[in-house]
Amino acid sequence: MDHLLTITTTTPSIIMTKDHLQQQQQQQQQQQSSPQLPNHQLSSMDLWQAATLGDEQRVCKLLQCPSTNVNASDDDLQRTPLYRACGFGRIGVVGALLSHPAIDPMKPNKNGASPLYVACQEGAVEVVRLLLAHPLVDPNAPVESGYLPFYIACSKGHTKVVELLASHPRVNLNQRQTQGASGFYVACQNGHDAVVEVLLRNPRVDVNLPTNEGTPPLFVACQNGHTKIVRLLMRHPAVDINRQKETGATPFFIACQKGLVDIVDLFLLDPRTEVDAPKRDGATPFFIACEKGCLEVVRRLLRIKEIAMDRPRTDGVTPLWMASQNGHVDVVKWLLVDGRDIDMEAKWTGNNLKPAKVARQLFHNEIATLLESFETNPQLTRKNLVKEFELLEKQAALVFSLVVFNCDDYLRVSPFAIDDDQKRAARFFRIMSRLPIELQMMTCNRLLGLNKDLILSRTTEPSFKLLVKSLLVEGHPLATW
Repeated sequence: MDHLLTITTTTPSIIMTKDHLQQQQQQQQQQQSSPQLPNHQLSSMDLWQAATLGDEQRVCKLLQCPSTNVNASDDDLQRTPLYRACGFGRIGVVGALLSHPAIDPMKPNKNGASPLYVACQEGAVEVVRLLLAHPLVDPNAPVESGYLPFYIACSKGHTKVVELLASHPRVNLNQRQTQGASGFYVACQNGHDAVVEVLLRNPRVDVNLPTNEGTPPLFVACQNGHTKIVRLLMRHPAVDINRQKETGATPFFIACQKGLVDIVDLFLLDPRTEVDAPKRDGATPFFIACEKGCLEVVRRLLRIKEIAMDRPRTDGVTPLWMASQNGHVDVVKWLLVDGRDIDMEAKWTGNNLKPAKVARQLFHNEIATLLESFETNPQLTRKNLVKEFELLEKQAALVFSLVVFNCDDYLRVSPFAIDDDQKRAARFFRIMSRLPIELQMMTCNRLLGLNKDLILSRTTEPSFKLLVKSLLVEGHPLATW
């Protein structure tokens, strides 16, 4: 029985021993066919993995091993343990690595990005703080593409990191990347208003520093429609609101070109704005608004007496000619109804066609017919346009009254009636409909809840004018209305 038990217990043991020997032979063959990493490389790879995972205890243990290379990189991207720890925000690991006497805190990855750069890119503010305290860290070292730690923090909108960098005396706040864009510029470009506010408070920041193409920060903020940033910049005393880029275009010009009414209104409220400043080719903000068909911008600019509505470009093309070519019928109507003299014979040097002919040639038949009628009888054409506009204003005023003034009997007030009360109501709403939407809403907020008699009293119009003027700064075209 004992013998049988012994066989029963030893037979599997023999079989396992054979399997084990086979496994050992396979392992030996694999080891012979593959190169072995030296102990110091194994330690370095272990350090890289521990730093990536944030295993601070393991990192500290490995750093005590003489064979550990603290600056060893991984295979293809050449990232050091410090680089990986910074990228993942491993504060404890970063502190341990920086305390090692052999650490190279500036060793970049394959693309030339330093540990500080990746920490700024990821918004790791406490890691950035540790790196800035190290004497060997250069905060202004760019990557191969020319990007900088401060630039990337501004570009990503990492406000806390930007604030920290901006307070450090060694950081060059006006250093530009290869295309000439500064950190402040890219913050304005990308719409990071919190970053812009931080930098506007710093006297070391050049708020007008342009790119290689001469584009200033205010220009790109206008171009991208960042209204809040535009407002912040225009309030800053050092910002040149009329600074041109190489083409001669101003921030106001690009706002008119893109039809950004809110930004256009900000400039019109500022008496410093050069509203008629031309580009190198002679195109003015009014010209480009007509060319692009930005009707609300055109209407605002026509209220300004200083605007030269017939001023041609250097090639002879006028705003009317360009609007006619591009088929902007509403713009053409407003130009004709304005009342000022307008050149109907202006021609482009390239085809020698006047506005009516170029419109007809391009099948803008409504515009062509309108211009031909104006050439024949300008007074009658203007009169008909005025009637058309008055009807549109009455319709807009009626809609406005129905939406906003839901009090007393005011819903029964119609701009089409002929008694005195109705005429004053129609006049009131026509005035309202011409205002920028922001002012309309501000005014409605003041008037909402007032009774009909007060709104329609004979003092309504003068009082209303005073109310609107109280909402405007001196220099706005409506302030003289």
